[in-house]
Amino acid sequence: MKKDIYKISEKDTVIILYETINENIFLLESFIKEMQNGNHKLRLPNGKEDVSVLVCEILFIEFSCNKLHIHMRDKSFAVASRLCEMEKNLPSYFVKISKSIIVNMNHLQSIKKERNGIGTVQLSGDFPPLWYSRMYYKNIKEYLDKKQMLLS
Repeated sequence: MKKDIYKISEKDTVIILYETINENIFLLESFIKEMQNGNHKLRLPNGKEDVSVLVCEILFIEFSCNKLHIHMRDKSFAVASRLCEMEKNLPSYFVKISKSIIVNMNHLQSIKKERNGIGTVQLSGDFPPLWYSRMYYKNIKEYLDKKQMLLS
């Protein structure tokens, strides 16, 4: 497969040239749409006021003490919501790695497999590694395989 990227203008434009439509073209199209969705803002209730955050700036989200904790590079805050509700509003590059944690795979630096199928993921920034569970490792692998297929 021949791949060429050309800059046409200052605007974000993507042109895909192909002979026949195949699964890779559909995957590429969905990947581009997901990346564009990262530029939208989420409005989250934070006490008496709402906070707007760019989706792409969220590193990970964890649920503890009956609150969602949104972690970004330079700040974190808690909102009264459920993880399953938040998960519905996130692009596909947010992957659930345990019962209580969703990570932005665009900030993934490394994965370390431990014993019995569990392990840790390291995200960019100064955060400690996050544990993934054996049950959710398939989500991580599935996302990475899909991304690798697009890059190859």
